[in-house]
Amino acid sequence: MKQRIVNFTRLFVALTLASVFYFMWFYHTLNLTFSVRSFVYVVLVSLLISSLAQITKHILWRISLAVLVGIISLYQLINYSYIKFFKTLAPHGLAKSGDADTYLATIKEFYPSIPLSIYLATFLFLVTGVFIIFVFTKQEPTQASFCGQEIEKKKNNLRIVQSFVSIIICVLVTSGGVFTTRYYNDNPREGWWEHNYFVSDYGVYGNIFIGINELFKENVSEIKIAQAVEKDINNTNIPKEEGGEVQKEITEETASLETPFDYLNTYYRALRHDDGFYTQKRDVPDLETRPNIIIYQLESVGLWAVNHEPSPMPYFKELIKGNVHVGRFFANACHTIDAEYATLCSALPDTKSPIPDIGSDNDYDCLPAVLRDDFGYNTAVFHANTPKFWNRDTLDPKWGFDNMFFLPHYPEFKYDDLRVIEDAVNYVASSTDPVIAQVIGVTSHTPHNKENLEYVAKISDLEPTFFTADIEESILEYSTLKEGEIKDYFSYLMMVDNAIKELFKGLQQNNLIDNTVVVISNDHRLYGFTQENQINNFYGYNELPFMMYVPGMESITMKDIATHMDIAPTILNIIQGDSYEKPEHFVGHSLFSEDHPNYAVSVCHDQINFVTPNHVIVGNSEHAKYLRLHAKENMSQREVDTIGRTLQTLVDMNGGMIRQNNIHKVD
Repeated sequence: MKQRIVNFTRLFVALTLASVFYFMWFYHTLNLTFSVRSFVYVVLVSLLISSLAQITKHILWRISLAVLVGIISLYQLINYSYIKFFKTLAPHGLAKSGDADTYLATIKEFYPSIPLSIYLATFLFLVTGVFIIFVFTKQEPTQASFCGQEIEKKKNNLRIVQSFVSIIICVLVTSGGVFTTRYYNDNPREGWWEHNYFVSDYGVYGNIFIGINELFKENVSEIKIAQAVEKDINNTNIPKEEGGEVQKEITEETASLETPFDYLNTYYRALRHDDGFYTQKRDVPDLETRPNIIIYQLESVGLWAVNHEPSPMPYFKELIKGNVHVGRFFANACHTIDAEYATLCSALPDTKSPIPDIGSDNDYDCLPAVLRDDFGYNTAVFHANTPKFWNRDTLDPKWGFDNMFFLPHYPEFKYDDLRVIEDAVNYVASSTDPVIAQVIGVTSHTPHNKENLEYVAKISDLEPTFFTADIEESILEYSTLKEGEIKDYFSYLMMVDNAIKELFKGLQQNNLIDNTVVVISNDHRLYGFTQENQINNFYGYNELPFMMYVPGMESITMKDIATHMDIAPTILNIIQGDSYEKPEHFVGHSLFSEDHPNYAVSVCHDQINFVTPNHVIVGNSEHAKYLRLHAKENMSQREVDTIGRTLQTLVDMNGGMIRQNNIHKVD
């Protein structure tokens, strides 16, 4: 028994040391800190593996543990790529059976960008881990020369006791990891809104326990949670001078609620306040025929990049100025598929999970379906990727697209947007019915490097172009990207700018320019910027380009702040004209309407951003904490807490409705 305890201790210490040395280098290459909280998770996982190793010394079990170490090593590489490009840990939802293709495609796309030193370190970790397991879990030789049967019986009993104790320890360690995760959620350290702190505190091993925690969470409906929060808001002692108006509006409206959406909309409207920006109702253009609609969703294009001098996208920059635009445009979420969901369905994505993970089986009543069923539109979507990525093969038909053009219709992933747009324009030109066509861009998707750019140009039969001008010093100050990396990124944007130019050229050549509405927006920010406690940096990091070409309309700033959720109601308003009535299940508002809210709500991996012209409030839905990132006017923490409570209820309710298939009114 004493020898077994010694072996267990040696195994645990060896695994812990191997993990610590590995993650110190892992974090160093990402410019992150290997924190004490990360170390706690390393200890827990090492203790868990050591306990598992004591259950039995059978060779098949030892091989299974070696495979487990291999899986953990692969998981470390996956998280490395996610941290590098998305500044967060890999979401567990990607590994679900329904989205396995997304997970595998992500691995395939990003593995070339992981540095060789990390591959070598991970391989060394794997070899060391397997070696340690096999060395310290050897079978003890059987010595049964005296009273052999009785001694063997005692040894068998001892093995059973040892296995039982090991299982108990595994359960206790797992429970300890879950409780540690919950404690960290409830007691975040200062700077919790920064993704760097989240990654440093939890790390790869902490992310494992986050997943376990999600599995073991009490199965309580988010709607019930939201109702409890509503009761708390209505009953809490919110000072009248600071929270009275929000409380009064919620109290008055909840008395007449009839549907779950009424309840959601109450809290969304409660966020309104006097922001000092007045916008009058704009006249809806009077089009003679039902126009074609082309929605071109760009990939990872920041407004800061478009406005850079010299601009990598000069054509698009002038196009924005010369057409319908807004003061500031923000995403409602941080995943490409969630941008599509918000754009087409005018709905707020979930703060915890991308829509494919929780809404693939839902019913929807989105813009393409409305235009198809009520106005006779031909519906089509174009994207140079596999339709299984983000479950688009399931979601796009539910959203109303009857015709889908993905791989293998296009020869390769990242086939240049120019070729996809040419395909879409030809499709519109050949249709006898009006068309709503969505083009999902992918050319400018990370990773951005010269080798990949040359590959994209080669498969698309194009000549690669490279951005060679200097990068503005103001960009380099708050970017985590080096100047060469930004130049490579700008080179991709030059290709996208050419695709936009060819889009309008193709419409002109096919005599479609006078009866086609074109909306160009971006999916999400480019990852690679520090947020910092400065409002200008926040806007510079999060603002996205947006423009809308409407035949007969000149350049005009429609609203000060808008989001993806406003696109569908705006398009429907153009088609219906003065008879337009906003569908009940559309959360967004038409840019032509008088009651458009002048704020944005954005969600991503538990983080919530509430943005107005005068202040930015950031929060985290997991531990329900909110703070004022910056404000032009004075604002007390109590006022921030009041808005935070409303935001918390909004995202809880919204997530519950998505999971319960109540987000859309479907006949």
